[in-house]
Amino acid sequence: MNKLGREMSINRALIASGPDQETEQKASELLSQQNKDYRLAKRQYQKASCENVWDQR
Repeated sequence: MNKLGREMSINRALIASGPDQETEQKASELLSQQNKDYRLAKRQYQKASCENVWDQR
């Protein structure tokens, strides 16, 4: 998840700074796929009822 989050942040920055149209388009396509991957991982995490240090109270 950390790697995915890092890659998503990089692509958001590329879209925002937009060095050129082609780079923005590629980053946008990658970000779209990464969003889908993130949602899938989150659903799988919840379905498996996984817990980590932050979930415990």
